[in-house]
Amino acid sequence: MKNSNWILFLIVFFVAGIAYGEDTLWQKAVNCAGKNTNLAPGKIALKNEVLDDLGNVKKTVEIWMKLSYATNRKPEVGIEKYLEDSKDVTEGKKQEFLDAQEKKKDQKGQKSISISSEEMNPFLPDGQTNMVFSSQPLSDIIDGKEYVVYEYTRTMKKGEIQKGKAWLSSKTGIPFKVLFTTTPLPEFVTSMSNTVFFKTGLNEEWYPDRLEVLGSGGFLLFKVNIKNTTFFSEYSKSQYVSIYKE
Repeated sequence: MKNSNWILFLIVFFVAGIAYGEDTLWQKAVNCAGKNTNLAPGKIALKNEVLDDLGNVKKTVEIWMKLSYATNRKPEVGIEKYLEDSKDVTEGKKQEFLDAQEKKKDQKGQKSISISSEEMNPFLPDGQTNMVFSSQPLSDIIDGKEYVVYEYTRTMKKGEIQKGKAWLSSKTGIPFKVLFTTTPLPEFVTSMSNTVFFKTGLNEEWYPDRLEVLGSGGFLLFKVNIKNTTFFSEYSKSQYVSIYKE
């Protein structure tokens, strides 16, 4: 075989391996996600902070919500507690929330809010066809555990492009966290980064534990920086709802 033909063979073989070959560790993460798509949180706690240019907190809103799953649709959501700059304004906000939900019900035929999306989980089995990923040569040590770091790019169902990094256990492939950005950004938003931290239960349950969003944006001379943290808890299996469904 001539040198030129041999080089061409190597290139074709290498590219084919990237496109169609299976990465064992990534496949373990996909298997893990596939087994846990019917887990849904029973409670969500939100902490929204408005920051100045130095990172100092100017305003804080904290909301505790309870979710219930009774029908084959998005969950019913109720406010348990609502604080503005540590001041309890729960009663007033409960009514505002109910009014907003009734408005959504009139507009869309259902009384619900979205609590998640495919963005949070790049490991769903049905999302792998539009995924390109590669592992970095050096692993990362977090709390004494070794993780292989992957970079990935994927096209979302609605056409958005997501670029991110994923930390997978070097032993089990179970994801520890993902860090990503999605384009195009929402209107008036100039930058946004998202980090999802995952947790593993005693019976191999695997689910989002915390979502952190850092963003900035503005209109004309008005500029704002935000830090939003969402905590998910009290998970259970639901025959109706997956938090990954839109």
